[in-house]
Amino acid sequence: MTRRFLEQHGVNAEIEFSWDATEVKPPILADAIVDVSETGSSLRANDLKVMHVVLESTPRFIANHASLADDWKKGKIERLLMLLNGAIAASTRVTLAMYVPKNRVAEVIGLLPALATPTVSTLADENWVDISTMV
Repeated sequence: MTRRFLEQHGVNAEIEFSWDATEVKPPILADAIVDVSETGSSLRANDLKVMHVVLESTPRFIANHASLADDWKKGKIERLLMLLNGAIAASTRVTLAMYVPKNRVAEVIGLLPALATPTVSTLADENWVDISTMV
């Protein structure tokens, strides 16, 4: 794809595949790079400027129709999708955990911006609990 893009724009270049940390290679190991970037933060952190966008894309999960007809395979596919969707949903959330005196649990839970019921776990000290929630 990179070679075709450069040819279409009249650029004659030597192209090498980079396994990792491509954004740190200019200006010593490369004059320019083509990199997959989700947010561009790594490019900015390395003081690089986007010159052209080669391709904009979105991820797709593709399954064979015959695989979906097989109950065992369909179950595996559905579980994989559940895991992927969970990872996508979790990318915008963090776990908030804190030790709270047992006599203040209700007060603290009333203040939490919880997505669901927070987890309250006992600790070795019976006067304290661990409260965890997703925010």
